Amino acid sequence: MTKERTTRKEIEEKFKELRKELKTLKQEMKKKEDELLRAVADVQNLRKRLEVEHERGRRAGRMEVVIKLAETIEHLFEALKMAEERSSDDSFSNGFRMIREEMEKRLEQAGIKLLNPVGDSFDHNYHHAVSVVETEDMEEGTVVSVLRKGIMFEDTVIKPCLVTVSKKKNIKSNNGGGKGHE
Repeated sequence: MTKERTTRKEIEEKFKELRKELKTLKQEMKKKEDELLRAVADVQNLRKRLEVEHERGRRAGRMEVVIKLAETIEHLFEALKMAEERSSDDSFSNGFRMIREEMEKRLEQAGIKLLNPVGDSFDHNYHHAVSVVETEDMEEGTVVSVLRKGIMFEDTVIKPCLVTVSKKKNIKSNNGGGKGHE
């Protein structure tokens, strides 16, 4: 009987050891699982960062091309506009208009927009005022004319518009205090 008890006691001891070992293994497994989840999250974050950086690089490259071509684009549109206006043949005039419209459409698809703000409120972020004219019929601070169209790439102004801005005309009143009143 003693042998039976000893065996039972040994079994209980062994069972306790195994239970302790199982608990330790479960803790280690949980720790490794956490490390794995962190590693997966790090890889996902790295991938997202790389995608953002890649897109920034691509955008910077496209913007560099737009900056280099900005003046050429401007001259091309001016030439098309002048050819359209000066052509005595309606078919040539229509042809130049169609080319200009197609160019504008293609540039816009590439994220390039020509700014022509006549009638808009002056905005120093997009416009550079080169002169001011007094008007009676326009609200003060309205773009009256565009001397040079602006060029924008996506959300960045490459070249601001050169504009003339309106100013309210001073109307002198003759209410008894000024000269010329008798």
